[in-house]
Amino acid sequence: MFEFATLLAAFGGGIFGAALGGLFAFIFTGILVLAGVAAGFFGSPEATAILNNLAFGAAFGPQTSFVGGVAAAAYAGRKGLLETGKDIITPLVKFGDPLTLLIGGVFGVIGQLLLILFNKLGVPCDNVALAVVAGNIVARLVWGNGIIGKVPENVKFLTTTDSCVWLPGQKDVLPLLILGFGIGAISAYAAKVTSSAVLPFGVAAVSLIVLEFMGSGLVFHHMAWPAAAATSASGNLLIGILFGIIGALLGELFARIFYIYGDTHIDPPACAIASSITLILLLIGPIG
Repeated sequence: MFEFATLLAAFGGGIFGAALGGLFAFIFTGILVLAGVAAGFFGSPEATAILNNLAFGAAFGPQTSFVGGVAAAAYAGRKGLLETGKDIITPLVKFGDPLTLLIGGVFGVIGQLLLILFNKLGVPCDNVALAVVAGNIVARLVWGNGIIGKVPENVKFLTTTDSCVWLPGQKDVLPLLILGFGIGAISAYAAKVTSSAVLPFGVAAVSLIVLEFMGSGLVFHHMAWPAAAATSASGNLLIGILFGIIGALLGELFARIFYIYGDTHIDPPACAIASSITLILLLIGPIG
């Protein structure tokens, strides 16, 4: 019964993500993370349930709602409803297309099943992030132009152009080093003084509301979460800052590999988080 209920929730989560758009669904994950952390600070017995069963669970976890939103956008782009299948901001409910919503639901289930599989295999990773990456790749293979996309003529692989870029303000090494250091510092400090490694992730996810409504903004959950996780695992702020920088650089690297030449969304932060957390688990130890 529990597994059936989980899959039902995942189907609903995927529809939710498709209807509101993948980005806003992820922002809602961040809101729930902050709610769960706040509940924990006040000693609520519901804190763990909010975090594990809602924020990162089948209903609203990125592996369902975000994966569903991304897949629905990929389908909508192929169908011509969206200008591009990479558009994870537009709420797809506006088109009134039942199949678009149902595809979101189906991919919500796929994302949840991937998470269950990775957990059962004991993959040393942030398996929610890994499920996001895998679900995004499946959607690209179904409706997109290949895993790495199509590199334009006269453009070298891994280089950016005005039209082939993820975040223009976060593409160069020096700004990434500065951002990684700064975000890493505050995230590591927050994790150390609150004993909550997930708090900086929640703040970063909610801050994407600026991107949602302004069209540009700082994307930093792939810096904040690895930095906080590394500090939680090691007890060392400098190691946390190092992983903030690693997350920043990996985000742009994966954007150049999977995102900028593609016509659907493969999430660079999820790729960076999955890689960074694997390094932390293998090189430092469990995240407290």
